[in-house]
Amino acid sequence: MVSPAAAASRQYVAQRFDAAIRVTPGGDLEVRETVTFDFQAGTFEKVWREIPGRRTDGLEILDATMDDVPVTQGRGPGHVVLSGRQRTRVEWQFTPVGPSTHTFGLKYRVRRVVFTDERGDVVAWRALPTEHGYRIASSLVTLDLPDAHATTPLVERRGVGAATIAVDDRSVVVRASEIARNGWIAIETVLPSRRIVAVQPEWRQREIAAASLGPRWAAGAAAMAMAGILIVVGVRRHYDRPLVVETESMAVAMPEHLPPALAGALLSRGRVQVGHALATLVDLANRGVLLVRELPKPFGTRQYELAQVPGRHELLPHEEAALTIAFAGDGDEVNLSKARGRLVRNARRFAAAAEADLLARGLIDPGRRAIRDRLLAIGIVFMMTGAIAVIPLAMLVDRFGPWPLLLPLGLVIAAFAGIIGSASTTALSNDGVVRAARWRGFRRYLKSALADRQVHEPGALAARDLPLALALGLGSQYSRYLTRHPGALPPWFAAADAHDGGMAWAAFIGTTSHGAGGAGAGAGGAAGGGGSGAG
Repeated sequence: MVSPAAAASRQYVAQRFDAAIRVTPGGDLEVRETVTFDFQAGTFEKVWREIPGRRTDGLEILDATMDDVPVTQGRGPGHVVLSGRQRTRVEWQFTPVGPSTHTFGLKYRVRRVVFTDERGDVVAWRALPTEHGYRIASSLVTLDLPDAHATTPLVERRGVGAATIAVDDRSVVVRASEIARNGWIAIETVLPSRRIVAVQPEWRQREIAAASLGPRWAAGAAAMAMAGILIVVGVRRHYDRPLVVETESMAVAMPEHLPPALAGALLSRGRVQVGHALATLVDLANRGVLLVRELPKPFGTRQYELAQVPGRHELLPHEEAALTIAFAGDGDEVNLSKARGRLVRNARRFAAAAEADLLARGLIDPGRRAIRDRLLAIGIVFMMTGAIAVIPLAMLVDRFGPWPLLLPLGLVIAAFAGIIGSASTTALSNDGVVRAARWRGFRRYLKSALADRQVHEPGALAARDLPLALALGLGSQYSRYLTRHPGALPPWFAAADAHDGGMAWAAFIGTTSHGAGGAGAGAGGAAGGGGSGAG
């Protein structure tokens, strides 16, 4: 009858939690619950029980007691407060007490719980609350029936250490012990048809009506998904598929001199990612535009600082964008983590500059890019619409069951069609497709070399290769390679401790590679349950 929302300083258990359930002609249940709490530590001033109204035609509280003394409805010590509609909450309020033992009683009538199906008249009730943060030492649950021809009851339990079940002509008795937090017992039995109820309860009629409408909701969801997919297919039909055949083979030499961000974008089908911006910063350091210094680590975490080298430098638009974003248009030093955060927040700005450079080199096909972006936009719109639609449709669940939620599912299916369609298209021109295949071959070689599967001279993989490794999604492999094969530090990198330079350098690579991308419920049909607690 109680589930604790007790503060951490409060400790308590239930010595007993008993429930006596009587089935009345007409299908109502009269329930009397008795719980004895052992308040072990802390101060307590209330106890509560929440009873769900699901699968019932309503609930009426008949009386409540504390230590066998009736309590009346009202507020303040010695009273009980009733609230809630979907879940009726009963709260006992009393003068604050410390460690002690108290017994709380509750009697209530649940209207029209018994229903009829093809088996007969079904009685299903969850006798203990499903939400209680305290343990229950023992429990006695009795179910009294008005008819002697019930089938063998089904008793489900969760979190119950031991239990015995006794059945006679008109009753079911369950004795349980060592019930864990949120443990429960549910009883279901069936009597001959129309022995208890002649007409289905209102909640059951609504349930049957909702189930009959299920195929219509499903058809609507299917139609919605199909319409969305047809929109995606219609847009995809305008996609000009590359006419060239991509041939890929391992290439031991860099295919061409290309900025790392643009090479990475080729491998990503023309998509520019945050990792490409980080690779650009490292490339600028290689070219003498930036310096990297490791900061003292007072708490054991390595931190790095970026500083611009004064002077005039020839930069491409996407390189200028990376610098401007990372340093926020200022010339002061910036922490690497802060610079990365700025690049993440301004990813679209950098991507636009990089795509402009790709377009200027003839590596992007504007028509293919437009189709790709349109498909992605369609997928995002469908996904957001489906997510928003869940909110109003969830309000219909009580009336129609879960069926209305199929509609946003149809939108989500259409959204995935758009997103997959976008991912399967390339924004690259025919020339870009050919050159991307060469870069994939070089990536295969570089990945193999970093794993020591290729024979190469010591020092052949040096700091100058780091920007490409980052842009091609091999930053982590490069960091592990340098841990195995430490070498000279690049002139633009300064470690906080000269004796720890190799580890600082490898850790820096690992840091810059973060974000760098290249390529049950049993008895679900029973009423009852709910929660309870003390505080």
